[in-house]
Amino acid sequence: MTDAAVQLVEENIDQSHPSVVKDQLAQQVRKMLRDQVDRYLICDGLKEWDSRPGSPPGFLPHIVSDVIRRYRTQYLEDKARKEAISNWEKQLKKEMGDG
Repeated sequence: MTDAAVQLVEENIDQSHPSVVKDQLAQQVRKMLRDQVDRYLICDGLKEWDSRPGSPPGFLPHIVSDVIRRYRTQYLEDKARKEAISNWEKQLKKEMGDG
């Protein structure tokens, strides 16, 4: 039976990597799962790791942190955009006499 960490590695990186590298990635994934890092963040981190030549398996937690920062930035930008649209709509209604 395959553990969750090995399964995530198998599902998210090119399987032609040497087994020693996949094992080291699985160790990093286990640690992050114990720390309750969301699986989708780990999956995105593994995919990004796989696209960064020269990144050793030990860099995976740092790459996952990059993914987290990117998601947070995207969320804040989306929130600011929605707020700006809402404010614009309110101003437009006020100018049109509907608010």
